[in-house]
Amino acid sequence: MQQLRVVLICSASPLALGILGSALPVNLGPFNGTVQNAAPWILTVGASTIDRSFRAVARFGNGEEFEGESLYQPLGLLNPTTLPPLVYPTTSNHTLSEFCNQGTLANVRDMVKGKVVLCQGRGGEAGIARGAKVKKYGGVAMILNK
Repeated sequence: MQQLRVVLICSASPLALGILGSALPVNLGPFNGTVQNAAPWILTVGASTIDRSFRAVARFGNGEEFEGESLYQPLGLLNPTTLPPLVYPTTSNHTLSEFCNQGTLANVRDMVKGKVVLCQGRGGEAGIARGAKVKKYGGVAMILNK
């Protein structure tokens, strides 16, 4: 935090001479993917880690198709003639398993195994961590509903 104060104080002097300072944003939260810069006199410049989106189509056995984005598009992962079923991992005991967060899929491992798992996107861990949980319990793919 001391380093941050030094930057804030030192960047104010050039501004008085008409020199605009710029800085990278700091990922201090409050959530994953949020950035901030406390000094209003510093131009905050940043970019995401991925500068493009990868279009993907989820095709279901009933013929429905939904367009979205994917970070991982393996060739030959799913056989198009034998599409795995889609499952929404909910339970009657309110474990919040539909968010696919740490510890919530253990109760529904039989429901998840060998299936495409639909996880709710709002709240909890980052998408890649949720995907790891789905894989750990035998899911073949994950759709993150945002």
